Amino acid sequence: MASKISILNTIDNVIEYAKPLLDKYEVYVYIEYRDSGKVWHTLLENNIKEIDINESYSCFFLSTKLIDVSQKISFYSDEIYGYTIEGTGGREDGDNIEQTALRMISKTPEKNIKSFFNALLNMLKKDADYEKGVYSGAGTFYKDIFYLKSMGQSKIFWFDFKRKDKPIKITG
Repeated sequence: MASKISILNTIDNVIEYAKPLLDKYEVYVYIEYRDSGKVWHTLLENNIKEIDINESYSCFFLSTKLIDVSQKISFYSDEIYGYTIEGTGGREDGDNIEQTALRMISKTPEKNIKSFFNALLNMLKKDADYEKGVYSGAGTFYKDIFYLKSMGQSKIFWFDFKRKDKPIKITG
């Protein structure tokens, strides 16, 4: 089983794309923010446009466990990590898009979160609008990174906005 999915697309597009699976497997979306040593989470209700990707955005989590975000929580705690997928990246800045990466936190995940993860991977593999395989700016080929073909030449893709060195090159 794959434990990571990498997609060259924005967080809101990825969440919108996965919406039918999020509903089917009852997966909740949590956004993590960090500022001045303070960490807080918000639960994304129904509107994907509620995602506030600002300077404080840190990452996001997908979990089959409904969590009270008013309490101090860690998605890496023993009670939660088996139900959770960590998501990083997905920022957009003009023509620049940061890779969105989804990583299964647990090696032995709960059944529904594992089923969601596998269903999303299969959906991407079968979707004619997505292709796999990109080159880093240094020339290394990454065969397992998905990208939306329609965005291929119109955007500049990066692995991480914090370390913009050389952009990712689409193969198609």
